[in-house]
Amino acid sequence: MLRLPEKTPLPQTVSRLLEDKNSKRLIQVPGEKPGEMHAFLCQSLTSLDGSTLLLSLDRERTPLGRGLVRSLWFDRPAAVWLSQDGKTWKTEAWAYRCHIVGPAFTAMRSLAREKNPENEIACAWQLAAEGWTKTEEILPVPEKIPGGPLELHLDHPWLHEGNGSVLR
Repeated sequence: MLRLPEKTPLPQTVSRLLEDKNSKRLIQVPGEKPGEMHAFLCQSLTSLDGSTLLLSLDRERTPLGRGLVRSLWFDRPAAVWLSQDGKTWKTEAWAYRCHIVGPAFTAMRSLAREKNPENEIACAWQLAAEGWTKTEEILPVPEKIPGGPLELHLDHPWLHEGNGSVLR
């Protein structure tokens, strides 16, 4: 069942952590079996509106992407962790939108391309967080996201002739 988000402002501490590029951002998503969770570093995690969370994936067909789909389709919450200087905040969050076009997608792709104009994202996920709490829990050990073929959009520089780039 789709859980519609409440548009409540993020706590100031959480907003500051999301703005600080040095904070550690981790998301745990539901696995295939009930109660199973998988943790991944997700430095793209941010908020553009001050109430919902956004993250981008450069590849959709990954364990992280599948976990976000489980959160959306089967109403299984993810856990989001933000940590810096020994202080950690945690919340439950539900995926409620996957963007492949539109303003949220474009904003996340622009953020990815700030570092390198050839960076690409496959999609942007929007999450609704509930009840941020400061925690003494130890961050879960993140899994490595497996590589695979890049998902390029039609405006990607590698796809244009005469630019000297080679499709990789």
